[in-house]
Amino acid sequence: MWWVYRMPMKMKLIIALQPLLLALCWFAGSGILARIETERQMENIAQLTALARSAGNVVHELQKERGMSVGFLGAAGTTFKDELNAQRALTDREIEVFVRSLSDTALPEGDVATSVAAFKKNILSLATIRENVTQLGLPAADVVKFYTNVIADVLSFVGKLGQLTDSGEMANAFAAYYNLLNLKEQAGIERALLSNIISPTDSYISSVMSSVNRTSGWHNRCG
Repeated sequence: MWWVYRMPMKMKLIIALQPLLLALCWFAGSGILARIETERQMENIAQLTALARSAGNVVHELQKERGMSVGFLGAAGTTFKDELNAQRALTDREIEVFVRSLSDTALPEGDVATSVAAFKKNILSLATIRENVTQLGLPAADVVKFYTNVIADVLSFVGKLGQLTDSGEMANAFAAYYNLLNLKEQAGIERALLSNIISPTDSYISSVMSSVNRTSGWHNRCG
């Protein structure tokens, strides 16, 4: 070890400081990685929050369109015509925003992607349903069932958003938002069933309550 004593003082200081420098580099690297991960989580939360908000807007507009469509049919086309056309435009706008947000978000394969696929498939029939409503060519029961099923697809999507975040707080927030939308939807279905505008038959009640049970099932699993 005699060579240690012959080292210049500058070299001795460098050797002595090496553990400290390595520790500083490790802490700096860990801090950078932590900040990168935090930014990733914040971006993920922002995207999911925007999706949840957009999905809620779609649900709201579809609910209004469902009610106006039933009113239009119940009045044999004598009322709600202008209001229904305006509402359809609002619904289309929110659906467009929602679909664009979905395209801008990398969603993993699994339950969430399945809900999105179901929504996109069912919404393809929206134009046909609207045309049939305009022509008074569908029973109110079929119209309510269609809109209720599409809304259930969107609700299913919202109910699964909590699976896409590592934040327990955000997962709980998404679950609470889902429950709120779900309760609002069930109240809307009940209003349709109790409305004086239409006269539900046994088959009508059976078909709509089937949709209610489907939505309630998601509520029970996510609650």
